[in-house]
Amino acid sequence: MNTKKGITLIALVITVIILLILAAVIISLGLDSEGLFAKTNSAVTGWNRKVEMEESSLHNWLALANEIDEDIVIPEGAVARIGIDFFPTLQEAINSITSNTLTTVLLLKDINENVTVPQNRNVILDLDGKEITNATNTPIITLSGNMTVKNGTIMGQYGAKAATILVNQNSKINVINTIIGRESEGSYSWETVQLYGDLDISSGKISSTNSNAICVYNGYVNINISGTAEISGESANNTTIDNNGGSIVINGGKVSTTNRPAIHNYSNGTVEISGTAEVTAMPDGDIPVYNQNGTLILSGGKVSGPYGAIYNDSNGTLEISGSTQAISSGSYIVLTNYGTASLLGGEIGGSNVSIWNYSGATMEIGGSTDIEVLVNAGSATLTGGMVGRVQNNKTGTINVSGTVEITDTFDNSGTVTATGGKFYGGNYNNVTSIFNSATGTIEISGTAEVLQRYSAIAFDNTGTAILKGGIINSSGGGLAIRNTSNGTVYLGQNCVVTGNTSGIISPYNGE
Repeated sequence: MNTKKGITLIALVITVIILLILAAVIISLGLDSEGLFAKTNSAVTGWNRKVEMEESSLHNWLALANEIDEDIVIPEGAVARIGIDFFPTLQEAINSITSNTLTTVLLLKDINENVTVPQNRNVILDLDGKEITNATNTPIITLSGNMTVKNGTIMGQYGAKAATILVNQNSKINVINTIIGRESEGSYSWETVQLYGDLDISSGKISSTNSNAICVYNGYVNINISGTAEISGESANNTTIDNNGGSIVINGGKVSTTNRPAIHNYSNGTVEISGTAEVTAMPDGDIPVYNQNGTLILSGGKVSGPYGAIYNDSNGTLEISGSTQAISSGSYIVLTNYGTASLLGGEIGGSNVSIWNYSGATMEIGGSTDIEVLVNAGSATLTGGMVGRVQNNKTGTINVSGTVEITDTFDNSGTVTATGGKFYGGNYNNVTSIFNSATGTIEISGTAEVLQRYSAIAFDNTGTAILKGGIINSSGGGLAIRNTSNGTVYLGQNCVVTGNTSGIISPYNGE
């Protein structure tokens, strides 16, 4: 009995040892780089890669199929497709998109339809030369996501006040080679594109015959106009672009009007014009840009119109630099300023007055600015550039310094302080370089130069003149200084006068 128990115990021990050995072998095979686990993982990895390759191939095939129409048989009644899927309406095609993955919808025929694009959708609508018109008196496209429209026409025809395209807040529409318009009658006039969200247009055209082509409704909107894009308005009562607090960047294309201003900027809106952009009023159009109480920045481009180019209101801020051109083909003021203006470059020209700086307005002129005629009744600082004729009215104050050149008559009835610059009137024309009228007060010092090389007078005074320093030079035979019986001239020791003088000239005894 005990012997059997001993044998049974030994057998049990041997069995346990064998099981342990087998377990060790199995673990070793699994952990080995060529073992069962590794091979299993390798097989899984290979399968995943194969699936990815198949998905990539399918994606590429769908993209190719979406581009090659002749390889696809279009079902009867289909108006839109996505890849190899066809839809009887454009709205059903859009509804089939369930994520924000960029998806192209191809329009197959002209349609009358109104569609809505929901949030978190990213759609390319390829019109493929087709046209969409509205079926109801609502926007053709109501956009709450992101959309690019290209290669066709979207034309609203309305008997109600509705935009052709409505872009909601936090949404964006990108327009490429597409014509977007709106037609209506009488009291049903409304904007073509109504913006609470963003707009980019690089080619194509947005137009309106009886309201705004684009209307911005809040300060969160960003507009970029570039390339060959056209924004045009023909309304007798509305501007082409109405910017209520948004941000507009125009570095190419053309914004035009035939009646009201092309751009109305207000509610602290910002408009930047640069590059090859052109903002213009047609033969009967108003001033192209009306900056009411916003910021207008021009660093290039061209602004022109028959009745002037820019109107900067009392709460407006204007900056001009670079290669900007502001011109007028008519006999009107090119730049009207009631607000704050800084001109550090560009060309301001016209057949009459280039700039009128009104009472209460502030203007700085410097850099490479080129101005034909400046009329000032406010406060102006001239530090650089070239100015033709200057007329400083009774309420005007002008400070002249730096390298500015005045190339025609400087006619003063207000207050002028000149510590630098050159009054070149007589160097370019046979006209008086400076005429100081009976109400005028002028003080010249530092490096200021008054030059006359023709027979005209260099400095003609009937008001009050204090010549502390600088140069008064007449080399063409005319008088360097003429002071009438009603005028007063004080001449300091640091003022160099070359040429003859007439009238009473008193020594300046001040500091």
